[in-house]
Amino acid sequence: GGGGQGRDKKLFHILNVNYSVYLCYIFFLSACNRITKKKKVINSA
Repeated sequence: GGGGQGRDKKLFHILNVNYSVYLCYIFFLSACNRITKKKKVINSA
């Protein structure tokens, strides 16, 4: 049953990569929101 363990490791790696991408995406969205909010404040001033 050594092959099964390797498959689990591969699955974990895929999940880990997806999680990193997800975190980057969330960070990117929050940064964009901050920028657009600043722009709105400048425009309304």
